[in-house]
Amino acid sequence: MNRKLVVFLSLMLCSCLSTGCLDEMELNDLAIDMGAGIDLVKPKQFSVTKQFIVPSKMNGSQTQGGQANNAYFIISSTGSDISECIKKNQLQLSRHIFVSYRRNLYIGENMAKHGIERTMDVFNRDPKNRLRTDVWVVKDGEARTLLRLSYPLEPFSAAAASQIYKAMGGEVGESFLNFLMDVENDSTYPTLPAVEIVSKVGEGQTKPAIQLAGRAIFDKNLHLIGYLTFDEAVERLWILGKDSYGFFHCEVPNQKGNVTVNITHVRSRIRTMIHPHNQVEINVELKGTGIVRENNTFLDLSQPENIDEVERSFDAQASKQVSNMIARVQHQFGADVFNFGENINRQHPVIWNQLRNNWKDEFSHANVHVAVKVAIRHVGLVGAPLAAKGSDIKQ
Repeated sequence: MNRKLVVFLSLMLCSCLSTGCLDEMELNDLAIDMGAGIDLVKPKQFSVTKQFIVPSKMNGSQTQGGQANNAYFIISSTGSDISECIKKNQLQLSRHIFVSYRRNLYIGENMAKHGIERTMDVFNRDPKNRLRTDVWVVKDGEARTLLRLSYPLEPFSAAAASQIYKAMGGEVGESFLNFLMDVENDSTYPTLPAVEIVSKVGEGQTKPAIQLAGRAIFDKNLHLIGYLTFDEAVERLWILGKDSYGFFHCEVPNQKGNVTVNITHVRSRIRTMIHPHNQVEINVELKGTGIVRENNTFLDLSQPENIDEVERSFDAQASKQVSNMIARVQHQFGADVFNFGENINRQHPVIWNQLRNNWKDEFSHANVHVAVKVAIRHVGLVGAPLAAKGSDIKQ
């Protein structure tokens, strides 16, 4: 076999082994799905709304000055199931729907209450859907209404919720994946972030706006059972050991005012004890670094003893606040959204096997104790509030 033939056969073999893109579509043949919404419009009738890029409007000059809504268009269809709605969406488009770039999926409240097991099946089954998608519940509203709102700071209103959440210190691109993992976990109840449509007054008129609304809680059958407020959702993240952009308002006794503290570098330690008759006791220790954002007392916070007074007040009030939040979830929902069951599984694996099948009731009756310890490290550029005068200031 001569040398040329060997080279030719080698090149042919390499070309067979190399990957190609003969079956891939050109970008000009794709309708890029930037965000989707699913609603239950009536019994056994669903709506799927999608927000698509308008490529010709994506240059900078046409997305400035509040004209971001020109960069996308909306298509909505109804049907007896999610797949039929998606098919009807495609029937309205001259290009093939491309979902791999979609980062946000919105679920209307009625749909969430109806149950989203079928919804999650459709989006989890298709490999083109991103696992690193943010899924949102639209509290007291519909997803299709939210997707039709304009949002002047982003080229696509579908991305607004994620960008707001990111600006508040939250991690984006993880809610769908975390939801799926919680569904498979027999001790933890799945949750999703929530947004709501609120009225905003501006330029002499009232306009709808998008706002974060805490956390939506689902039962094991994936039906919405309630919400945590935004502040409660921040407290939950602290229990899970995750930083967030949370503010706590601390009333300082005998000072006729309050101090607002932002907590960073959070730490959480959960210890569990099992008493006779499998009575569960959970001790939650929360720590963090405090940054004073506002001081409405007469305390000069440049003085260490005044810092100590604020820390004592904060620790006591935050401990009570978090305890009340956990108690509300226990008694109102019976849903462990704090990973307490996982901690029992790690610390008492033998006993957990006895508790796991009845964990909902065991969680509801567990004795939970919360202890907060915050160290205030930053008080800003001034010690006493600017309005305080002379003798009023406590040195």
